[in-house]
Amino acid sequence: KTGSCNSESRRRFLCQRKLTTASCGNPTFHNGHWTASGSACYVISKCNAGYNITGASPSTVCDGNPWKSAILSCPPNKPTISLISSATTITVTFSVDAASTILKYCVIRTAILNSTTQPWASGSPNTTCGTQATVLVPSLQEATRHSVMAYVIANSSAHSALTPVVYIQTKDAAPTATVGSLAGTPSVLSVSLTWLPIQSIDINGNFKHYTITYGEVKSLAPHVRVTSTGNSSTIQNLTFDTVYEFNVRVVSSGGVGPSATINVTTTQTVPPRPTVSFGNLGRQVEINVLAAGNYTPLEYCGIFSVVSISDSTAYATSAVLICNTTAQVVYQPVEEDSRVRVYTFVRNTANQPGPTSSS
Repeated sequence: KTGSCNSESRRRFLCQRKLTTASCGNPTFHNGHWTASGSACYVISKCNAGYNITGASPSTVCDGNPWKSAILSCPPNKPTISLISSATTITVTFSVDAASTILKYCVIRTAILNSTTQPWASGSPNTTCGTQATVLVPSLQEATRHSVMAYVIANSSAHSALTPVVYIQTKDAAPTATVGSLAGTPSVLSVSLTWLPIQSIDINGNFKHYTITYGEVKSLAPHVRVTSTGNSSTIQNLTFDTVYEFNVRVVSSGGVGPSATINVTTTQTVPPRPTVSFGNLGRQVEINVLAAGNYTPLEYCGIFSVVSISDSTAYATSAVLICNTTAQVVYQPVEEDSRVRVYTFVRNTANQPGPTSSS
């Protein structure tokens, strides 16, 4: 107790005492596994877990309390890791022995080239550390393979062993360009779409298909989705004379590109020849017009004229054109016991009149 700190036997004793009180799973000490220099004690200990620690930082033993116990810490156990990638990042999640107090979680990443026989490094290793058990490695190039190893640092600044190398590839980025020259050619019940294909450099990954979504502009119903592997598509079973919105996007292994949008109005047919029924035949002529078809009616029209009979020859007076937005058209007044000739037709919203019927 009163010997000099320079006494080799005392240094040996103090170093052995440090080992005896260490919390490394009952480490062993034997002659030759310690050194001393001045007042500092350097220790080499072997832990039960199979890790070697070389002289946790030198501890001064002559600091006024030669019997002071110093605790040697074993390195933390090797972690296990799981990885997920995006186009430009790799996220590494650590799982570590709960008994370890971890200061830092570190990832060693190297971009590699993929050979048919083996991968080889194409860049310098890059280390990213964090204080949480999930470490984000940012600013990577899309569609690139990487090798990843990891380790943890404990509160004694001791490093764990490295995890086995894991290979992971960043994903393809989403396409960046829209399709060009999107155009639609309407018919009564369909629209034919065409567009220019996107160049492969703008697709960012493996091309899958084009996605077309469409729906009525004034409708709250969900849009319908179809796909096409070419640069055209004909959308069927639409409603005549209706405005539709069409969106076209390219889909690749990296995701979905931005949308090109166009509105197209389907056409309508010319109204057919109507059929007519007569209503009130008092001092007026009331006709009810029926002309079903794929069109939107603008007006229902009747051309009325009173027919006179002279010497068994019929001739008409001046004709009167009467139109109505509903399918009921009335002509009045008419003298009693008159004969009236009626030509009826329907005009659609494209201002196209249909053929007439005569009654």
